[in-house]
Amino acid sequence: MPPTPRRQSRPAGQRKSTAHKHEPGSELRTFSYRGKSVEVHAAEQGCCVVIDGERVDYVVDGDGIYSHDLAYQKFGSPEELAEEVIRQWGQARIERNPVPHDHDHDDHHDHDR
Repeated sequence: MPPTPRRQSRPAGQRKSTAHKHEPGSELRTFSYRGKSVEVHAAEQGCCVVIDGERVDYVVDGDGIYSHDLAYQKFGSPEELAEEVIRQWGQARIERNPVPHDHDHDDHHDHDR
């Protein structure tokens, strides 16, 4: 089966973007990729992408974006990370344990299911 062509990135103005209260100055962006719903929770030092309800944490370092889910891989944006995670997961349903993290959440934000 031939590989699925990579989706062209949309200009920033085409993505939905709203204020997000994970961290001061952070924001929420949403898009879909390969039939999956993706939320990017972005802050200066990182946060997470949520793919069909599954959270993938990431950090922003001086030279890129990193996640424990795809160790040793560097990404240029959280969107690139989400797209690669979706390609790696394929159609499999990944069973995940909650990842403890040290920042507070709003009551309506429950990532640790």
